[in-house]
Amino acid sequence: MHLNRVIMNRQLTPSKTLLAAWLSLCSTSACDALWKGFTSPDPRSCASPMSELICQAPQVCNPNSGQCEDGPGLLSLNPNMMPMSAGQPVEVTSSLLTKDTVVKIAGQALLPPLFAPASNQIKGTVAKSPGRCGPVDVELLRSDGSMFKGTGAFTYTFEPLTVKSPTALLAGVGSISKILLANLDDDPGGNMDVLLRTATGPQAILNPVTNPTFPQALPIVANVDQHIAIARIAGKSRSTLVFGDTVADAMARSSITILTWDETRLMYLPKSPGSVPGQIKHLLALDSNHDGTDEIVIISQPTAAQTNSTVTMMYNSNSTWYIYQNNSLLVNNAVIAITTGDINNDKIEDLLMTTANQPGVTALYALSWDGVHLNPIPTPASPQGMFTAVATGDWDGDNRVDIALTTGSVNPIFTLLNKQSGWSTGLFNTSATATFYQTELLSYDVNCDRRPDLVVNNFTVGQGNWSGIFVSDGKGGFSERRIPPIKLGPLLPADLNGDSLPDLLNASSDSAGANPLGFQFMLGNSP
Repeated sequence: MHLNRVIMNRQLTPSKTLLAAWLSLCSTSACDALWKGFTSPDPRSCASPMSELICQAPQVCNPNSGQCEDGPGLLSLNPNMMPMSAGQPVEVTSSLLTKDTVVKIAGQALLPPLFAPASNQIKGTVAKSPGRCGPVDVELLRSDGSMFKGTGAFTYTFEPLTVKSPTALLAGVGSISKILLANLDDDPGGNMDVLLRTATGPQAILNPVTNPTFPQALPIVANVDQHIAIARIAGKSRSTLVFGDTVADAMARSSITILTWDETRLMYLPKSPGSVPGQIKHLLALDSNHDGTDEIVIISQPTAAQTNSTVTMMYNSNSTWYIYQNNSLLVNNAVIAITTGDINNDKIEDLLMTTANQPGVTALYALSWDGVHLNPIPTPASPQGMFTAVATGDWDGDNRVDIALTTGSVNPIFTLLNKQSGWSTGLFNTSATATFYQTELLSYDVNCDRRPDLVVNNFTVGQGNWSGIFVSDGKGGFSERRIPPIKLGPLLPADLNGDSLPDLLNASSDSAGANPLGFQFMLGNSP
């Protein structure tokens, strides 16, 4: 018995010796696969199937290091912004890269990729945009099937700014003085519909992408050039439409009408929450605390007077509208232009106005709505002039809201940059030859570079017209881009057809105020 065990041990020993010797000499990839059968995955590596290290967002697993690392810091691109035509080189840097990693920008691979392992870089040429502008995702695809996505890590810019020929949507209407957008019919695609302020009353147009005609007549007073606003109510799928009369009644008051969607009757129903003293001059929606429910700001003045403006806040609570009025804030002041913006950086949207003091020059006035009262807040010293339009946006990229102003003159346009140390005044000239008496000054990212730009539109009927776009450099400066001549009427930049390219909506009119071309839009044209 003892002899048999000795013989068996002696017979097995040569086999073990040969196997160990062979494995010690093995250096091929086939050996790596063989070793996997003899070893256990390292539980301290997040990339291991048996890992004890679970990465919690925003950290992600780096399979090269086996450690959890900060996701945004794992990927950088230089440059990270390029015109839609692309065709330019880019450097992609990441510790996740391997020789077989495929880099895709907006779903398109870099061509031809060149891997530099010493610097964790892949270089290649960016493909032309697949028909959209703005932020796009960057994906790193490894041969083992793992993927890392940098959401919005690269940006295609809409340069040069190009538009297609205008398309008429509504013709033969009275003079149009305001354009607003909202998804009025609550279609699943979220397509924007249009609400117009006209001399014959508000008119609505459903987005032609989903429905060319509005399904019902709006139950509103006709033949009145009403002010209009669109209010969002948290938890409600459809917006509330708000209308305010411009002509006061015999009691020197102007009525407010709202249209609220009735889910049971499947139609808009009119209600009247009240009236305001004098004639309504301005009406807009304001979500002061960013809770998804808008307040309505109403500025009114005594009939035939140019002073003593009343500020009214109409707010919604539990589906009921309430009115708060204050007629002592703007004594001897007429409000010329109005907009919103968090100018004091307290995370509350403020109301910003240019006011004409009687007597005196135009000034800036700001109010903060705390849900109970309207509170004046300090404003920067305004440059001298008669300010006809005001807009807000972050022009210098410091995450603070800045201000832009036009005057009644041809030039310049003023900027007030909201620095941590105080307000800094700047200005720039335009190529305009028409004075900016009736002007729209709009803040909108027209070239998809994630920075707000300025759109200036002078549409005073009978006094010439001029429109221009001023692209922000993110440092407080602007460069002018001309757009096709716009007939006399209001202008609104927006993405009307959901293709990410900015479109220009224009209500054209002639010097007499008629609209031979009606309401039209010019779709952004991919270069």
